[in-house]
Amino acid sequence: MTATLVPLDESELRRRRSLKWCRTAPDTVPFDIAEADFAVAEPVRDTIVSLSNRSDLGYPDFDSPRGGPARLAELFSARTFSRYRVPVDPARVEICAQIMQALCCALLAFSAPGDHVLTHTPTYPPIREAVRKLGRRLIVIDAFGSADEERFAGTNSLSDSIKMIILCQPHNPTGRIFEHGELKFLAEIAERDGAVIFADEIHQDLGFDKPHESIASIDAAHARTILFTSAAKSFNIAGLRCATGYFGSSELHTRFRSLPWHLRGGAGVLGIEATITAWSECDDWLEDFRSRLRENRDLIFTELAKCPKGAITAIEPDATYFAWLGIEDISTRPDNSPTERLRPAFQPGSLFGEVFSGHIRLNFATTPERVLLALAELRELINAPDCAPLRSTNTPKE
Repeated sequence: MTATLVPLDESELRRRRSLKWCRTAPDTVPFDIAEADFAVAEPVRDTIVSLSNRSDLGYPDFDSPRGGPARLAELFSARTFSRYRVPVDPARVEICAQIMQALCCALLAFSAPGDHVLTHTPTYPPIREAVRKLGRRLIVIDAFGSADEERFAGTNSLSDSIKMIILCQPHNPTGRIFEHGELKFLAEIAERDGAVIFADEIHQDLGFDKPHESIASIDAAHARTILFTSAAKSFNIAGLRCATGYFGSSELHTRFRSLPWHLRGGAGVLGIEATITAWSECDDWLEDFRSRLRENRDLIFTELAKCPKGAITAIEPDATYFAWLGIEDISTRPDNSPTERLRPAFQPGSLFGEVFSGHIRLNFATTPERVLLALAELRELINAPDCAPLRSTNTPKE
């Protein structure tokens, strides 16, 4: 079956019960939460409907080799090697409800309160929240720094070693795919300090032209790496709650599994079976989705070039469906913050770090017409200080 990308019209979107549209005011168009404005691939919908029609909505069988979890582990292993050249032993695969759950479990298993945890800034808000609420100390490095030792020099002056490195790549919110040299330096830090690397690769399938390189493909890092991904973002099924991860060594896997099952488990039969279908039957849909995202990305940067020089700054994302936009020159004006003045709702940059109050994250997983709406309002804001107020969201969930 050919899976075709189908955009949803506004009336359909406003009837949805998921986070992005359900709480949005009638005069606001959301560009914030990481959901896409497209129908789920037909094979995935058929799988969900079939399970429901059979009343096959019980517990997944995590013990039998014929169960959904075992089939998903085998598929994940084959797919990860085929696409990203990372060898994955299915026996060291874990299935959780979501990646942030797995990260919280990893923080509990591999670090202690007060330990240093390294990640990039700007930082995906749930990562910041998890590290801080679990009592770990967050150390950040610039996501746009150069791949040299000077960039990481601050890690040498820490009184205690780094216990964990959280690598969100492709990076949220900037869309960067890190260079091999940057990944190698992180691997060297991990080796120096005996740190565990947690690789959140939920956007790995949403690259454009630059190939995605997993840090788990680097020999020096493989045995220290926990790699998690999901079909949630690339196939628009975040609400089904299924994430799949690989542990680079038996020691990592054993320590993770020492946590109670009900803390680290929770994936349901719908999410598991939908993920299997997405990864095995929906490559055409994914390619259509990526093509639309590429077109929208190019549209954004074509339109931004028409703005006054320096009014809006941005670097083209290598992946994801996020544009990280800096609007510093207007964010400092009294009562003229970019998160308080415009009809579209963007995600405020301050959620990704206090120093990013002059930034917004724009989700362009939508139609070109809605992208143009957002950009027209941004241009109006720059050129006309008295334009209508901007709607924003302070929900740091996705």
